[in-house]
Amino acid sequence: MKLNASPAFGSKAFLRAASGAMLALALLFSCDNTFGVFSEIQTEVRQVGTDQFKNATVRMLGEDGSNYYAAMAKVFKKAKAGGSWAVLSIGSASPSSSYFSLGFAVDQGTGTLYAAPGDLATSSLLEIVSSSDSGSTWTALVSTALQAGSGGSNTLAGLFFAGSTLFAQVQVKSTLKYSLFHYDSVASAFAAVGGLADLDSPVHALVHDGTQFWAATSAKLYKGAGAAALAEDALSGSPSGAETIRGLAILSDGDLAATTNDGQIYTHDFGTAAWSAVEVNDGVRLGAAVEVPVDPSNLAAGRRIIIGKHDAGYGYYEWNASASPPSYLLGNAGTALYSQPSSNYTTTVYGKPIQSLYFSDSEDTIFACLAAQGTDGYALYSNRFASGAWSGWTAE
Repeated sequence: MKLNASPAFGSKAFLRAASGAMLALALLFSCDNTFGVFSEIQTEVRQVGTDQFKNATVRMLGEDGSNYYAAMAKVFKKAKAGGSWAVLSIGSASPSSSYFSLGFAVDQGTGTLYAAPGDLATSSLLEIVSSSDSGSTWTALVSTALQAGSGGSNTLAGLFFAGSTLFAQVQVKSTLKYSLFHYDSVASAFAAVGGLADLDSPVHALVHDGTQFWAATSAKLYKGAGAAALAEDALSGSPSGAETIRGLAILSDGDLAATTNDGQIYTHDFGTAAWSAVEVNDGVRLGAAVEVPVDPSNLAAGRRIIIGKHDAGYGYYEWNASASPPSYLLGNAGTALYSQPSSNYTTTVYGKPIQSLYFSDSEDTIFACLAAQGTDGYALYSNRFASGAWSGWTAE
């Protein structure tokens, strides 16, 4: 019995088969690959990032005039001008890379860095420090109020910087309640923030709209003209007390945007102090948000809000408020801004939860900070606008 019998060499059947094969090859290599999977493969960015960001969780990203900073279990630093990521040494006496990062924040106005290194073995706070020279030297801030008690009854649970004020959050070990403190630059010490003590859930976002501070827990929004005291926002239409609040962002016009667990964006109008709500996608859990320009070289082209999401998958929406009616785009939609071709979105930032989003106005670059989520791949991606186009997501 013959298997896979072939026509004899030189026979008419052989010549017909050979001609057909050559025609198929000619069609394959001459076809227009402007669209479809071949185009996506041809234009895909090779995703080979820094090993430190592989199977990791990046909590936030910040910058000063010369460098980027990414906060994970340690803080990493990279020069904007062609640098590579490396651990940032922290400490007032002798800066060291032997620490666990309990918190990190950047004053974008002055470039001052704030860090909270913890003991590697116990994760207890070692000190709160600041640096005005990109981390070359550090100055200790008085932080006894944060540690409290002879053995330290509090655990530091993060740093925030908003307006011109540094904030620190602590959790009481015995009660598991959270309290917020602000750094009083006149007294050179941390002091409690009135109205934000003994909270059942932590403050996860804190911003300043130019007039007042806004702090969000999962259940409530708080506001205040000064850092010393904030009160629950009880205005009509506010998400406070009625929604699970996931993220806060200050928009270019000074308005505040709050994302929620059921697919809503609540907007606080800076001019009228009124709240309004719009549905992005009903029932979808929205998260971190940041506003970015469609075309940084032409701001008249408008802006979009990028919003982390969690429904059947992760990734983000682009919220186009200028459309009529306003609408959302999936990150791999045909008219999405930041992830062409679409495979660039699905193979990079789609598979993991977005922890935070950051836009560098000076570098026209957006960053997505991701959680490991037990999946192989990187946790920090960037997308830069250059030569009139967005580059596509690239692993840092």
